[in-house]
Amino acid sequence: MYTNYKLFIVSLMITINGFNQTWNLNGNSNTNPAQNFLGTTDNQQLKFKTNSLTRLSISPITGVVAIGDLDPDATPNYGGLLRLSSSTYSTAIDLIRSPNAIGTGWDNQIRFFSTNNLRHMIADDYASGKLVIRPGSDANSGAIEVLDIRGKVQIGGDINTYTMPIGYSLYVESGILTEKVKVAIKTTGDWSDFVFAKNYKLIPLSDV
Repeated sequence: MYTNYKLFIVSLMITINGFNQTWNLNGNSNTNPAQNFLGTTDNQQLKFKTNSLTRLSISPITGVVAIGDLDPDATPNYGGLLRLSSSTYSTAIDLIRSPNAIGTGWDNQIRFFSTNNLRHMIADDYASGKLVIRPGSDANSGAIEVLDIRGKVQIGGDINTYTMPIGYSLYVESGILTEKVKVAIKTTGDWSDFVFAKNYKLIPLSDV
């Protein structure tokens, strides 16, 4: 009787193992992608955790991948397929490839959000072939329409061909076309130019 019982257990284990795919940490072979995969078969998010904290989530509805403890199905729905955020902070970054996104006609975008509003955008304007950097995209976000570049800027040419002269921050190859130029010292009240004021003392020509 005892021998028969052991044979039954062994037979049961063989049967169970025959219906289950074991994934090995050192790789697998003879797999069928239609049947063997890591994921879910129900309408639930797939989550990856470390130390019991969610580090990455995938939405079963949209396929959005959220890095951090952000819910990929949470509102507001930024629309990007990859989102980086944290519930601790209200800001987020998302990457999206969607024609006519938010009515701009742009495609391939990196977008920066506050809690509910779009703040800044870097976009590949597919229609014109231009790379667009648009600070302060949403007037309601509180973001100012200023691109602040820390350091020197070179426009045109090979960066390895030229060396920026000391004391200058901008180099533009082939010149600049502009409708207006105003030169002012930043320490003045509103960067005003008073050279045409009656009491402004011009520099003597000998010093010039």
